[in-house]
Amino acid sequence: MIKNNKLCSYDVIIIGGSLSGLQMAVSLGSYGISVCVIDRSKINNILNDEFDGRTCAIASASSNLLKHTGVWEKVEKYASPMLDIHIQDGDVVKGMSAYSMHYDNNLVNGEALGYIFENNTLRRCQYERLCELDNIDYIEDSQVLDYEINDDEVIVEINGKTISGKLLLACDGKFSKIREKEKFKTINWDYKQTAIVCTVDTKDNHNGVALELFFPGGPFGVLPMQGNKMSVIWSEQDEIAKQVLKMNNNDFKEHLKQRFGDWLGDISVTDNKVYSYPLTAHHTTGYIKHRLALVGDSAHSMHPIAGQGFNMGIRDIASLTECIVKAKKAGRDIGSIETLKHYEQYRYFDNASLVLICDGLVKLFSNDIGIIRTLRVAGMGILNKIIPAKKFFMQHARGMVGTNIPSLLKKYTDL
Repeated sequence: MIKNNKLCSYDVIIIGGSLSGLQMAVSLGSYGISVCVIDRSKINNILNDEFDGRTCAIASASSNLLKHTGVWEKVEKYASPMLDIHIQDGDVVKGMSAYSMHYDNNLVNGEALGYIFENNTLRRCQYERLCELDNIDYIEDSQVLDYEINDDEVIVEINGKTISGKLLLACDGKFSKIREKEKFKTINWDYKQTAIVCTVDTKDNHNGVALELFFPGGPFGVLPMQGNKMSVIWSEQDEIAKQVLKMNNNDFKEHLKQRFGDWLGDISVTDNKVYSYPLTAHHTTGYIKHRLALVGDSAHSMHPIAGQGFNMGIRDIASLTECIVKAKKAGRDIGSIETLKHYEQYRYFDNASLVLICDGLVKLFSNDIGIIRTLRVAGMGILNKIIPAKKFFMQHARGMVGTNIPSLLKKYTDL
């Protein structure tokens, strides 16, 4: 039993200052909900450029949430629009296939297919916006020692003090301690692949073009950044990745060029910095309990083959924000199952479907079985000629397709 010597009381307590945690706080705070964010790291550490070497691709619909919550005006100047996507199958030795798919933004009225940001940049802008909102407190360098979920409130103990709220949100990542403690059942995938991540400087400008190349060892993604820079997400089998990561700078560059090609002239790895991350996926069989909800990576994660992981978290945030704000305005309990079930209903099928689709794509493209390769190459060639199908897939990737699109993901919101 936690001693109820409460320091402060809030509407919502968020565990985890991740990209999802910060955006969840800013989204709620922008619509009048009082929030406390608790993170185990020091804020200066997670805002450091060395903290995270990854980038995120923000779909057009996801950018609407950033606009409605005051983040976009801070991050827009760092955004690199993605205007074209080229998808092709290939092999380092055998070369690239003759067929490919091309998503051209002219098919969607010239609008960007999405925007590329460095994770660190987005995190800094989210935190800057958070500091502008008087109804959000951020508690850094603090561990949640214990918590209790009662009929009418949640009590959280941190560093010997306690705070309370009506709702506890777990934004503590794919290895969520909250999810583990609450015994949510989870399905896990281990792809035996490693993401090798770096930024490269190129001789020629990319003009907003992104590449997705499928090699037997895993997909090789290249995303346009500002200036003559590209973000590389190279998925490779674990054993081969270990060898690649041990290479000296020159050898690494040569192996990278074998996949990158010469379409942008000579390349060099920015500051010779290379990061690596194990590639796994998971999906939790439920997202909510009384006064508790899982958000973003705490509920689901997926292979980066489609670049949709953070966008799924953004959809969670938009949907849950809408449920909480509407409940508060109507005088309903924001932490009740009755309120939270709408969030789970809106998000569960969409998330589960995309996790399974990405899993299928990894298995389809991360192999060199002759008949499968022949069929997938032919399929890309055929699909590339079916313009209505391409438009549908492009709109889906932009987050513009669906029956339960949250208001905050639309250009104009009625929240």
